[in-house]
Amino acid sequence: MKKLFTAILITTTVALGGAWVTSASGEQIRACVNKSTRATKIITPKQKCKKSEKLVSWSASGATGATGATGATGATGATGATGATGATGATGATGATGSAGAAGATFQATTAVAVTADATLTTDEVLTSRLFVRADGAAVGDLILRTPTAAQLIAALTTKRGVTTAVGDTFEIICINIESTFNENFDIAAGTGLTFGGASGSNYDITVANETVGRFIFVVTNVTASSEAIIYYRT
Repeated sequence: MKKLFTAILITTTVALGGAWVTSASGEQIRACVNKSTRATKIITPKQKCKKSEKLVSWSASGATGATGATGATGATGATGATGATGATGATGATGATGSAGAAGATFQATTAVAVTADATLTTDEVLTSRLFVRADGAAVGDLILRTPTAAQLIAALTTKRGVTTAVGDTFEIICINIESTFNENFDIAAGTGLTFGGASGSNYDITVANETVGRFIFVVTNVTASSEAIIYYRT
């Protein structure tokens, strides 16, 4: 059999001008092989072999070969051109309104209050008028101006601003002593719940000497009912 196919491989191009002849279906190749000489000739589907020949046939196409190995990854291509800028997005929804900020600590408007005698100041005088003036010759001797209580001031401050008073809130008063006579002073004394934070006997104590100006800052330190407290300083 090995010799038979060897002969076929050698002589397959001799018949029909060397052309391959296949069956009508195109799937088989037919040939006649001489039994003695092993000479082979390709025949058409209609031809027949002689008695001295043997008919052989084989597939016109071989079996599908195995899939080849995956080729190496190609080089990275060049970066493409930058695309056109996209359309502007729609405007986002308006954010929620922020909470109201705390009210300012001090009032700016002032109305002068004449200092002519000892007195306990009202909350309106401290929080609204805010300016105390002793005119030259308006009184004799030292005068004392006493503040309202801490509870009264804190309540009035809340009412006046419309915002609950909190620890750290501040307000101020200004005291002017125009008196020319030496030692004709006036003092800013503390009402209940107030404490002076400066040093006695210094330029920063509660006494406004003649021909000087005193500015006092009040700081809320406790707003608990029945424990209200304010400390004040001279600047």
